[in-house]
Amino acid sequence: MSLSSKEIAQLVSQLEHPDAEHQREIMDELIALGTSIVPQLTASLSLVEPSAREALVRVLSELGDTRAMVPLMRLVYDRRDRIEDANARGLAMKALMQLAQPSHAPKMFDFLMDVRRDADPFVRGWALEAMGRFGDARVRPILGEALKDEHDFVRERAHAALESLEGGEQHGLEQSELSRDEILQKIRNAQDGERVFWMNALHEREDTFELAVKLVKEGGKGAVIGLQVLLGLDDERARDVARRAFDRVDTSANKAICLRILAKSLHSDASPEELAIIRAGHAHSDTFVRMAAMAAGGVSGEDELVRRAMDALQSRDLHVAISAAEALSHGLTPEMKRFLPQLRDALARAHKMRHDLNDEEPALLEAHMLRAITNVLPGLVVGRSDVQRDALRSLREASAHWPVLVSALRLLRDTTDGVPALAKEERWQASHTLPLIELLTSEDDRVRERVIALLKHGAPSGIGALADQLERIIHDDSLDLTQDIIPLLERSGSQRAKQLLQDLCASPDEAVQLAAQAALRNLRNAQPVIDARFSRPPDA
Repeated sequence: MSLSSKEIAQLVSQLEHPDAEHQREIMDELIALGTSIVPQLTASLSLVEPSAREALVRVLSELGDTRAMVPLMRLVYDRRDRIEDANARGLAMKALMQLAQPSHAPKMFDFLMDVRRDADPFVRGWALEAMGRFGDARVRPILGEALKDEHDFVRERAHAALESLEGGEQHGLEQSELSRDEILQKIRNAQDGERVFWMNALHEREDTFELAVKLVKEGGKGAVIGLQVLLGLDDERARDVARRAFDRVDTSANKAICLRILAKSLHSDASPEELAIIRAGHAHSDTFVRMAAMAAGGVSGEDELVRRAMDALQSRDLHVAISAAEALSHGLTPEMKRFLPQLRDALARAHKMRHDLNDEEPALLEAHMLRAITNVLPGLVVGRSDVQRDALRSLREASAHWPVLVSALRLLRDTTDGVPALAKEERWQASHTLPLIELLTSEDDRVRERVIALLKHGAPSGIGALADQLERIIHDDSLDLTQDIIPLLERSGSQRAKQLLQDLCASPDEAVQLAAQAALRNLRNAQPVIDARFSRPPDA
């Protein structure tokens, strides 16, 4: 899915959001756009705030495109005196180490020599490891000298680089290098960017969960670190740890993390003890604790708490509404179809807000609402046609908002899968169908495939725009003329559609010929008056 430079810039600006979960969602959305956006991302590196710069570096690192190397090198070198950019510089140097290959040695060697004595131990440590990737014997004395560095991280990276030079397997920090007590001590004593490194190292171990629990039980600074690690794990056991820790932890931040862990782990199956914690969070004086409680309540399965999340959809604070919508998008079940009217009202408000503001946050809210309605869909007997119209409405101008586009198409698919194609008198109105027709030329094959199936299900007859869009993709070899194009040309029935069908009757492919002839025959037979001409015999 391609976006304009303006739209990408709007996404990048969202990386400055203070909520870590929201920032991660924006990062994931940028990563999903692929490497085509790397030039726009690198151009933004010097323009954004430090917190957003760190997130932007992470995105570039995950995209893994070597075009980012020079901009990342500039970031590391030009901002070496900026304390606020310490984390971003360390992450940028790590990304460069991962991107560096022997073929990059001419470009990078002088740079690495300049930063090998950088004041930041993480910059010089990753720089040393990058040197080891070049197979250049000139760096051996440099690495040997670094084995005496005052910082253990630098010594470890130098050791890894020497192993690379000697033909040993390249590796990160292995579990065997540090005992359980050693890595816990490093985490306790670490500061800022250094702590991020050791927390990442903890995530790479097989005993991550056990060590995180030990930190939580210690209390104090260790508790918040342990809870943050548990929040990043996909381990159902974290749920029980959070329940037990909620009353013991002494800060609002820790209580909020406990509730966020529950919000991530619950599946409409909260126990009485967990319900009590969520209710206590709702009554807490801290705003972030209450928001976390609302998010947990939305996936608890308990009617009263789900209703509180439903009420929060109307909040003037957009972040509160988004948090509630996200919870409901995970927590609603088919048995909760009674909430459909409120969900549809909230979806309509979100759509209007997205249309008026053309911003990513209302779009995120609308996407979550579409997913929440999808959750209750299996329980619906009455109202499916209304939901289809809602999804079609959300497709208006949705091509620039990928979460909305995907969620609306999924909702439409789920309301039509297994249901026979609509009879002529039941099909969607032309005005409702136009946003779907516009997606026929999407560059994403998955989107186009789904759109074709949906149009065959419910598109009305006589839409000239349908033929116009089909003409733009008629030569695409990935499409089946007999199954995809010809049935929709017949559905259009416009003069242009008939002309295209006439052209297809001359196709060298006999199956295409026969399908086009059949479509034209069906169109003639459907006319209220048969187009016929009579001539007088010559001898009359």
